[in-house]
Amino acid sequence: MLPELLKYLNIKELYPPQKEAIGIVEKGDSV
Repeated sequence: MLPELLKYLNIKELYPPQKEAIGIVEKGDSV
């Protein structure tokens, strides 16, 4: 799960406007 999180962080850096992706990551983290 860590590698996926890092990938999401990289995507977030590349595409900061993608707040939806961040929300998904937060939801996954909560679970």
